[in-house]
Parts: sequence; structure tokens; C-alpha cells
Amino acid sequence: MMLIEWKPEFSVGEPMLDADHRHLIELLNRFSEDLGPTRPKATFIEHLVQLYSSASKHFAREEAIMQAHGYSSDYVKHYADHQRLLNEITFMMFEHQYGLPKDEGAITEWIKNWFHNHHATYDARLHLSFPKADCAS
Repeated sequence: MMLIEWKPEFSVGEPMLDADHRHLIELLNRFSEDLGPTRPKATFIEHLVQLYSSASKHFAREEAIMQAHGYSSDYVKHYADHQRLLNEITFMMFEHQYGLPKDEGAITEWIKNWFHNHHATYDARLHLSFPKADCAS
């Protein structure tokens, strides 16, 4: 079962960001599917590293595009929410590396909730900030 299914309302109207969001959803779904007692600890860490890497690249792109388009509505809060996810992923990696893992189901549920809350609170507003594509081309 998929953790998060792509929905048209997740689109922010900027093709690179939409592609990034789709990719992040794919990573989260793979992460969720690979959980379980038979999975090696290293695989869990690898998923978190991949998620951190992809999310940080996406966040940098999204923040640059937001600035280029003059997005000012809650920019600092939007940025801080990005940092909150990256910090949490880092903390999860350290916990697993040092034998203090959280319940993996709780981790995936937290990430799923973060994604939905972040989209509803911040990313959905981005759609209004981008210039509309020229339909004549």
C-alpha cells in the first residue's frame, strides 16, 4: 500500500517543483514499503540519506524559485518547516546509527503527516505565486 498517492492538488504549477514533489513521494513510498523486521539497519539509513539528499536539493530549488517570483507570504515559516524536516531526518539517522530507533511505523506516519501539513500550509499557496503558463504555445 502506498503511503502517499500523488494527487493533482499537490501540483504547485511549476514543472520542476512538481517533478521534485513526485520524486519525494516515490521515495517516501519506497521507504514505507521497505520497512520491516527483516530489513537490514543499513537499508533504513540509506533510505533516510536518500530522502535527506533529495529533500534538501528540492528545498533549495523551491526556495530559490520562491525568491525569484517574489513570494513573500510566510517565506520564513516555509523555510523553517523545510529545516524542521531535514533536522528530524538527521536525528532519525543518528538514533538508528546508535541503536535508539523509533518505531518505524511512527516515523513513516510522522513524515506522511509532515508532507500533507506542509503542502496544505505552505506549498498550496505557491500555486498562486507563479505566473500562469501561456496556453497559446
